[in-house]
Amino acid sequence: MAAGTEPAELSLPWPVLRRFLVTVFVWSVALAAPAAALAYVWSQRSQPSYLAEVTLLAPRRAVELTDIEDPPVAPPLAPRAYRSALRTPELLADAWSRLTGRPAEEAPPDELATLGSGVTLQWDEMRRSITLVVGVKGPSASAAVARANAVADALVAWDDARARAVALQVTRSLEQQLATLQEQAAALRAADNRTDPAQMAAVSLLAVRVRESVAFSRAQAVAARGNLDILQPATRAAQVAPNPVVNAATVFVLVAMAVLAVVLVRAGLDRRVHGASGLAEVAGVPVLADLTRRRSRTIKGGFSELGFLKAQLDRAVAPGGEVLIAGVNADAAAQKVASDLGRLYAQAGEGGAVKVGTAALGTGEALERAAKADAVVLVAEPLGADRVELQQLMSWLNRVRANVVGLVAAEANGARRTRRARWRTA
Repeated sequence: MAAGTEPAELSLPWPVLRRFLVTVFVWSVALAAPAAALAYVWSQRSQPSYLAEVTLLAPRRAVELTDIEDPPVAPPLAPRAYRSALRTPELLADAWSRLTGRPAEEAPPDELATLGSGVTLQWDEMRRSITLVVGVKGPSASAAVARANAVADALVAWDDARARAVALQVTRSLEQQLATLQEQAAALRAADNRTDPAQMAAVSLLAVRVRESVAFSRAQAVAARGNLDILQPATRAAQVAPNPVVNAATVFVLVAMAVLAVVLVRAGLDRRVHGASGLAEVAGVPVLADLTRRRSRTIKGGFSELGFLKAQLDRAVAPGGEVLIAGVNADAAAQKVASDLGRLYAQAGEGGAVKVGTAALGTGEALERAAKADAVVLVAEPLGADRVELQQLMSWLNRVRANVVGLVAAEANGARRTRRARWRTA
């Protein structure tokens, strides 16, 4: 970038921005409101779904018992192991049996699949314990509460069965030791008088102690328990689906975003110039008069906007020079501007020649006239001007070194609007 050159700034006129926001708002309300109402009505007709939750507590470390009479506790599991257990058919069948009072073997597979699809597990790992939250969905609040409590009880029973299985492994190991000692005692008896009485007594005493340990281990295996404890059973359920208000709001926002995207795409593809300031930015010349505003003329026939245009032309054109008024996309408006400007010169008693150019400035004849004129004023209608064509036109005018002093924003029906403004003022 050359020294002293300021970077280009992107500006958006407030009328253009306001028009854009109003367009987005109107189309959003027109399309999103009916869609949101339809989503609300449709949600109310859908089958409701309720969620009930049971909170359980499990230690993170193995429980150390100091009393020998306390039942053994199984080692703790990771929360993902409990989540996997909740998906097993055996646990779901046990929960179904607790709900219906029928044997678990009679559980239909489709009911087990329905029950399992609504089961969720969340957990929070703390320093010394893990909090498990078992959630179960149901078609009603009471059904969800009953299902949640049944599934939680089945999970606790599964954890207790796991503890008993671990305790039975110790019992089986002791039973194997007892069987080995009994075989040794039988072998010593078969040896008869070659047997050492002290050795026979030791084996018999050890077998008695192992037999007592087996009996104690069996008793503990029956009373073995898992790690889970129900901290808070399910007492109420909350409706999770459908939520008519949330669904309606979601549909409204989605439709509004779609409308915004469509309007942005259309704005990006729109090549029209919006507003007088847009004409100045595209053409690179100042706006000398804006006749699209309501108060562009005075009541007594004076020309407030064209008066400023005449003052600018007086500085750029010597007396008797040639001014070319060229219409870009509004030839009728160019004729009107030239006529009004001629009246101003006539009222001032000056002899400046004012000629009207054609709208087809892309032709060689029009460009030659623009090159010979002392000053060129472009007349363009903001909403009818194409930014690409206007840029190409300015490029051709610069090539022929035409003296374009500025442009005038006007409309083809500007005279009719002026008459209406005068009638309202009167």
